[in-house]
Amino acid sequence: VFLTSEGMDLERGYTVQDKNRTGLYTLLARMTRRLYMLLDSAKFDRQAFATVYPPDKTCRVISTQNMPPKFVEFYARKGINHTLLPIE
Repeated sequence: VFLTSEGMDLERGYTVQDKNRTGLYTLLARMTRRLYMLLDSAKFDRQAFATVYPPDKTCRVISTQNMPPKFVEFYARKGINHTLLPIE
């Protein structure tokens, strides 16, 4: 399953604007073997209204090359796979 969020913060985790999406995201995470979070670099260090996953949620993060270094270090330290794509 490929999902996105409006924000990712090391304190609150992955957040969305619509709290009604939290139930759907929880269900999808339970039903899938692989969870991918798609976040462009502008989503990091931002918080939206409702938390859907903690920051150390087991998933694979796909983002742009200019992801803030503290998030790259966090994912590496936690063993969370992350892929940084070039910006075109």
